[in-house]
Amino acid sequence: MEENIIYLQGNGAIVIQDAQSGNITINSNEPMGSLQELQRLNDTQIAILKKLADKHASELNDTFKTLLSGVISRKNIVQGNISNVKSFKIGDETHYHYHNHTEKHPLPKELTAIVPKTSQDKIIGRDAELEDLHQRLFNNKQVVLVNGLGGIGKTTLAQAYTAKYWDEYCHIAYVSQISKDIISDFISTEGLLGSLNIFAKDKDPRGLFITIIAELKKMEDSPNLLIIDNADRSLSQLYNYLPSQPQWHILVTSRERIQRFDLKELGFLSEPDAVTLFLRHFTHGKMTEDEIKELVRAVDFHTLTIEILAKTAQLQRTEMKELKSAIEDDLKANVYINHKGNKIEKVTSYLCSIFSMSQLSDSEIWLLQQFICLPAEFHSYELVKDMINPAATQKEDNFSETIEELSAKGWLLKNRETDSYKMHRIIADVIKKQHTIALTNAKPVIDSITAKLSIDQTKDNPVEKFPWIPFGKSALAIFPDSSDPVIAKLQNNLALVLKDLGDYEGAKSLLEKALSSDEKNFGTEHTTTAV
Repeated sequence: MEENIIYLQGNGAIVIQDAQSGNITINSNEPMGSLQELQRLNDTQIAILKKLADKHASELNDTFKTLLSGVISRKNIVQGNISNVKSFKIGDETHYHYHNHTEKHPLPKELTAIVPKTSQDKIIGRDAELEDLHQRLFNNKQVVLVNGLGGIGKTTLAQAYTAKYWDEYCHIAYVSQISKDIISDFISTEGLLGSLNIFAKDKDPRGLFITIIAELKKMEDSPNLLIIDNADRSLSQLYNYLPSQPQWHILVTSRERIQRFDLKELGFLSEPDAVTLFLRHFTHGKMTEDEIKELVRAVDFHTLTIEILAKTAQLQRTEMKELKSAIEDDLKANVYINHKGNKIEKVTSYLCSIFSMSQLSDSEIWLLQQFICLPAEFHSYELVKDMINPAATQKEDNFSETIEELSAKGWLLKNRETDSYKMHRIIADVIKKQHTIALTNAKPVIDSITAKLSIDQTKDNPVEKFPWIPFGKSALAIFPDSSDPVIAKLQNNLALVLKDLGDYEGAKSLLEKALSSDEKNFGTEHTTTAV
């Protein structure tokens, strides 16, 4: 048997004398150059080189040793798997006999310790979405992104997809983004490194991530499924790293729109499905269907809130009147839900935790506070700009950019066909809880609504003012106890339009409030009070 020798010279050079291919010299003090040489070596040479590195660890560059460990991991070389296929000796002392292949262990179907699944019969009104996801993924879409408002059911849909099409995949991995660093979340996903036979010692996070991706791409079985749950837009920076079709199907859920991914926007449940969802968790039967319909409309068909309220009503025996004011009053719940696996102590406090505003800029918070004053329906961009009047507060320059950013982040709903925007009622409620809006900040939008409701008896047709009634009511609901002259003027103008509509009780109530405010602000003899 021909002998092969590997030894370390005093200048840091490693010399490999191969009986068949000749000499190979690697300069361990030049890491970048040595990496190229390391990648040329076969498994036998790499394995014996590791023995040399262990024997002379104190004499070798730390960066070189890290590179060597990375190559060993990528090649999946299992040291100790030795036979007498080939002879090597280190210097003139130790002899080893290695062979050029390593034992392969079958990979488990579940590559991560947890692959959550939800049976299809546990979800309501999503059959068409499941079928659409299946068609997209099997039609070679690189990454399918399920996008929608927080708490609408994106994660549940992904878990239902996993359960329904479980048998169609060879291997499945489930990664949840729980921090701002998606790479760290990948490498810390329980079970993933072990399933792929990756050793984390002496590797930086990015190197480990690249090793994970390399191992996924090497898998010969197909198709496989990778689910990345609750991702943010930083995932787009890793697009070219992700394993691709046809070996891998990638399903991502996010409340943010992520560039380059195949976007599937998840809509809200229909009214019948929303009622069915409520009744699934509420079985006492003391509410009429009409009452439940009123409740699900009040929360704008928000899936998570419907589930929370139904379970609260079931556990706490809550009456409908209390449920209707649950968010305003931060109603006691003490119920468990699958969303993040949490127990909810109070309704609004929990909703605020999943819609945290801590990452929003001052401009974004300001714009959201303006939207609170508008009715919870879609409004065209031009109307929004006209009503909010950003020029009045020197915020016109970045207005368009800010509204688009809020839409991309999932704080505003956008209808692309009509270029219109809406703030969901649940979002509005949690914003009011987290950031009280000052009347001074809302004055431009209040002034705009007041002007829209103003009637010039000499030329205006009162009927043309009727569409602005919801705007007036929405704005007044934000400042129900204010006696400020700005609010009094809005109350007065809205009251006059309600009178023309025939709502005399509504008009009377508002005029009484306006009069009381004017007497307080101007006195009984002032002309504004007299009018």
